[in-house]
Amino acid sequence: MRHIILIITLFYCFSGYLRAEDPFLDSLKNHMVYTSQIDLAKQLKDSGIQYKNKGDYPKALLLYHASMDIYLEHGDSIGVANCYNNIGVVYKNTNKKELAIDAFYSSIELNSKINNRSGLSNNYLNLANFHFTENNLNKAITFFNKSKELLIKGEQTKTLANIYNGLGIILSDENYPNRDYEEANEEFHHALEIYEKLNDSTLIAVVLNNMGLLAEKQSNYHRALEYYMKSLEIKETFVQKKGRLVSYLNIGNIYRKLEQYNNSLDYYLKGLALAQEMGDAPRYLNLTSNIVQIKIALGDDVEANWYFNEYRALRDSLYNRDKTRQLVELQVMYETEQTERALEKQILATEAKTRENKHLTITLIAVSLLTILSVGFFLHRQNAREQLREQKEHIYQQKLQAIKQEQDLEVLNAMMLGQEKERQRIAEDLHDRLGAKLSAIRLFHTPEHHAENYAYISRLLNETIIETREISHNLASGTLEKFGLINALEDLFETLQATRQIQTRFSVFSKADLSDVSIDRTLLSIVQELTNNTIKHAEASSIHCQVSCFPDSSFNLVYEDNGKGFNVDQLNGQGIGLSNIKTRLLPFNGTLAIDSSPGKGATFIIDIPAA
Repeated sequence: MRHIILIITLFYCFSGYLRAEDPFLDSLKNHMVYTSQIDLAKQLKDSGIQYKNKGDYPKALLLYHASMDIYLEHGDSIGVANCYNNIGVVYKNTNKKELAIDAFYSSIELNSKINNRSGLSNNYLNLANFHFTENNLNKAITFFNKSKELLIKGEQTKTLANIYNGLGIILSDENYPNRDYEEANEEFHHALEIYEKLNDSTLIAVVLNNMGLLAEKQSNYHRALEYYMKSLEIKETFVQKKGRLVSYLNIGNIYRKLEQYNNSLDYYLKGLALAQEMGDAPRYLNLTSNIVQIKIALGDDVEANWYFNEYRALRDSLYNRDKTRQLVELQVMYETEQTERALEKQILATEAKTRENKHLTITLIAVSLLTILSVGFFLHRQNAREQLREQKEHIYQQKLQAIKQEQDLEVLNAMMLGQEKERQRIAEDLHDRLGAKLSAIRLFHTPEHHAENYAYISRLLNETIIETREISHNLASGTLEKFGLINALEDLFETLQATRQIQTRFSVFSKADLSDVSIDRTLLSIVQELTNNTIKHAEASSIHCQVSCFPDSSFNLVYEDNGKGFNVDQLNGQGIGLSNIKTRLLPFNGTLAIDSSPGKGATFIIDIPAA
């Protein structure tokens, strides 16, 4: 581990030397006023955050790395961990998932070593947001709660408010099986209370908009309108236009559901003008289709037809720019095929009553739509066939690789089981066979048989029996009783890593070993069983284990693999020996929490409270 940190440090120092020649970075440094190198590093990091917020991710990464170079040079672990955390956010926003995860866990490892609870809380918050964007809602909630547990009780911070807001979004998600609108509403109110105390207008507007969405899902349109209006009132003081555009669209939708069509039209038109100013084609297209429906509801078929032609012209222009895929995505997001056909039928029905001479125009519209749909369907089908061919080839290569991995893992598993069985067999033989015989000899040599040598023989036999028991005990205990649980686990994962069949990572929050040897033995056997299950069943390529031993003797262990996962609800106490693991933890009041689903890997969290 020390060699790895040294290599990383040298790499960043060297790469920092190269980046120092960057004209943009040199120019920015020349305009900064700083009192020390650490102050310069902080200013570079803060500038990186500004560029990240503006969406200029390459410059943000450049500034984060320049800041990290200085922190590494001065041995500032908190600064390095913070840079890793920010780099992970950039990679998450640019959809570089593996790099994002690596950066977050690098930050976690550093913060764990220096017991930086605030930094760890931010790490877990970012992991929660990452899993939320990946639609892993259960994992997102797990990391939100882990982030909350590390915060100081009673202290109301922006991080805590962000956690409440994130939990509210998940609990109000219609796709979340355990959604709870009432609890979501409570979480949003907790977040709003803290944002108001911090006077953070931007996030107040965001959480008000979320509360409006929740009320709308509950069909409480008047309350939703109240929240949307409050959010818009705050957003109108900002320079940012995107937030106002979202509010115009949401308020227009509510008024339409309340059948207040003139009010709905006013906000749709405001949004349309702003979308045109911003060049936001998707929302312009969505607003145009909504205005068509409002015009039809108001009986204004002339303007309805005009806006429909506007909608069609914009859609066709996107298509003519060779953006077929973007067009399909826009249609999925803002206009389904059924909605288009419904709009077309409404236009046809309205114009048939007033302008019989426009049948030809309507027919041309229908032909155009069918032509576009046909071309789109053809291109989509061609793309689907190509993807199917690539998938078949990929599946074939995966099967070949899986066969090889399975053979290698079987050899590895057999080796580990064989070593353990042989060690146990030797221990049992020494204790049961040799020890029993020596005890029998001692009983045989009584004072009546050898009175003159009895004391000597008895002492010699006693020492032999004690030595036999010690050998048996040492063979059975191994690394665990010599060096403790942490070193035993390190030895286990280093052994697995050395096979090059599976990647392992072992992190320690604190190296204070447990005082109870029986707990050490139980935890070591549980981890051995989990690794055995991963090797035999999970088809995983990596394992990550994190151990936290706290000063009050409480203990936490998190074991994760990226295997094929399983449905926790369908286990019924069977499958991978999970019932045995829970039973082993009972004497210590320990608990086991499992988070897994098919295709998402598996996470096992073990907690043992203070004695």
